Amino acid sequence: MDQLQELQQQYKEYRQSLYKDCPQVEVFEKKKRGWFMFLMAFSLALQCTKVLVLWQMARPPIVILLLGGILGLGMNLIFLAASMGTKWRMAFILYLWFFYNAYQIATAFLKQGVNSWEAFVEAYVDGFFQYPLAVSSDVLSWIFILLLLPTAMWLTLVPANRKMAEQSDQIYNQMKQYMASHPIK
Repeated sequence: MDQLQELQQQYKEYRQSLYKDCPQVEVFEKKKRGWFMFLMAFSLALQCTKVLVLWQMARPPIVILLLGGILGLGMNLIFLAASMGTKWRMAFILYLWFFYNAYQIATAFLKQGVNSWEAFVEAYVDGFFQYPLAVSSDVLSWIFILLLLPTAMWLTLVPANRKMAEQSDQIYNQMKQYMASHPIK
């Protein structure tokens, strides 16, 4: 156990030495990790409201509710983790995810006859008084989807962020090589 702690300390020291020349990359990574955690917490809250809405409206078996909630949260985790990793080009997944979800929602509204801003607001106001939890869940879905676009833009359109992501990827690869050459025994 003592050897494990010593090796972990060596990993930590090596990691700090890698960030010594570029502390802004470490700050960037912390911001990105914090935003990722916020989006995941938001996604968890969103999935909980969706499960509650489904329970309130249809009363399906608990196993189905839990499985649906886990799958929904898992998809968000997979997309966010892939797009917010060290390779900034993967953030383009967020654009696709945003446009796909926006298209699906817009299509659903058009099929229901909601084709103007006034009809949209009226549908939500009327719906909120009849089904507050369902409308709240829908609004949370919109907010989550709308958060994907600025996240993608922050990761892909800001040149400084792209540069820091590339440096982060290099540091990650160096750390990976170091860990491979100093394995835990």
